[in-house]
Amino acid sequence: MSLNQNLLWAKEAVTYTHKTLPYGMSNPVYSGQVTTPEAAKKVLQGRIDAEEVGFSTSARTATAMWEGAGNCGEMARIALKKLKTLGASPLHLMHIPSIQIQQGAINHTFVVIEGQNLAPLNNYSVGGTDCTAWGNNAVICDPWMSVATKASTAHKIWAPYGQDSWYFDAEEIAVSNLPTRPAEAPF
Repeated sequence: MSLNQNLLWAKEAVTYTHKTLPYGMSNPVYSGQVTTPEAAKKVLQGRIDAEEVGFSTSARTATAMWEGAGNCGEMARIALKKLKTLGASPLHLMHIPSIQIQQGAINHTFVVIEGQNLAPLNNYSVGGTDCTAWGNNAVICDPWMSVATKASTAHKIWAPYGQDSWYFDAEEIAVSNLPTRPAEAPF
């Protein structure tokens, strides 16, 4: 597809995700992101419910939708499902396992539409431009950050967060090590 079509799909998926999760997120890291105690409670309940049925990607997506709240992983998976129904392809679920920010280490998950040369992306430099090699039509769909943008400009968005190690997993991101109690949460 064209870059413009991919951008339209990404914007629609971000909007859909926000409507599907009206309580939002429990883990904001910048001032433009809003959260409430209700969002934190609903995200935690969703993860507890998902763990009871195996903590699979499908379970996390379903429980987030049921609770109306989720963090980046749940939001990315809901956006991925919406993008599939719109006909966007190929779709890639991306995960940054460790980002050092002022508040400590976090991780992050988002979707890439029509990306190329994605894996492996190791030793991504802070403020680097590695994502400019993802192709002319590659688009980032990141509902957690409320972003739908060309991949070639994504490094400008993420640079303040100091990401330094990336990996790509087209199947499913391992979620077995995610915490269920807020005190353990690295994000």
